[in-house]
Formats: sequence, C-alpha cells, structure tokens
Amino acid sequence: MISVAYAHALFDYDAWAMARVLDTAEGLSPDELGRPLLAGQPPLLPTLVHVLAAAVIWGRRWEGESPTALIGVAEVPSLAALRERWSAEAAAWRARLDAIG
Repeated sequence: MISVAYAHALFDYDAWAMARVLDTAEGLSPDELGRPLLAGQPPLLPTLVHVLAAAVIWGRRWEGESPTALIGVAEVPSLAALRERWSAEAAAWRARLDAIG
C-alpha cells in the first residue's frame, strides 16, 4: 500500500500534467481536436474525455457507488466544458485525499 503522502504527490503530478495537456490543447482548432490522431485512433477531445471519465468513475467507486457507464463527449462536448469538469473532478479528488490525511 502506498503512503498518504505519496498519494498526494501522485495527485499533484496528475493535476499538473493535465493542466499542461489542457493548456496545450487550447492552441488547437475545433477541427484539430476532432480529427483522429492516427489511423484507427480516436480524436484528441474524446481521448481526453475518456481520461476524465476514468477519474470520475474511480472517484464514484471510491465513494461506494457502482456506476455502469462512463461519461462521453455528449456530456463534455468542448475543451472549455472538459476543463470545467476536470476542475470539479480534481477538487473532488483533492477532498477525498484530504479526508484520509
């Protein structure tokens, strides 16, 4: 099991890295965000929404829920919406970690 301090450090790194990714993505046009990255790979926006969805579902599981579906681009249709949802989810994760130490 990892220490609480290490869990905080991992969260801090994740928050820093996602902020950098979102800042970089803001330099892209909507067309670029919607274009597949490589043949057979999804576009960047759905990929980033998937990362958010994983954080959301694991947070809900931490809280004892059993979600059956991930959020998708329909719920987070733009980079601005993604940044807003990511900020809220990061705050929820910070609160979860603060609650354990």
